Amino acid sequence: MFRSSTLFLLIFSAAGLCPALSAQEKIGKARGKIKITWSELNTKNYKIEYEGAIPVQTAHKIGQELEDILVQYKALFRFKPSKKMLVRFMDSENTYEQVGGDPRMSGFYNPGSGYLVIK
Repeated sequence: MFRSSTLFLLIFSAAGLCPALSAQEKIGKARGKIKITWSELNTKNYKIEYEGAIPVQTAHKIGQELEDILVQYKALFRFKPSKKMLVRFMDSENTYEQVGGDPRMSGFYNPGSGYLVIK
């Protein structure tokens, strides 16, 4: 059964009855710029700008997790922030790449803007 299915798919694709994968790849790479609508959340130590498409509960959860991590970071490195740290939380791979993110990474720091960008 497996061999006959494989043979059928091979003949089907060789006959040109299905679109080439390269066309699908081109569609994926031709992403357009998306206008980003920002919402804002302020926690004790962070100013979080997040895309409006992200649910408020998710933004609050990320804010709390960042605060929890900062408690450990402060204890370990004796760090005390002098001002609120800036974070941008992106909703999609497209908008993350649009602001300079590498798709292989889950976040990056942008020294020009001072933002930690996460997806």
